[in-house]
Amino acid sequence: MSNLKARIEKLEDRIRPGTVLIVLAERGETSEEAIERAARAWRRSAESFPVKIVLDFHGGAAKL
Repeated sequence: MSNLKARIEKLEDRIRPGTVLIVLAERGETSEEAIERAARAWRRSAESFPVKIVLDFHGGAAKL
């Protein structure tokens, strides 16, 4: 557990605002489509976000 905590703390120092894109996918939308939609909303390219997280709560199971 302490190893995991140390890894998380190390990541917290590396992640900066504007580098993480978190998207809630719409029904029937692929992860790639959701990322592109959100990046356009920020007027940036999807490639400018090193970390991309897509949350899909549709269907029988939630996916990350």
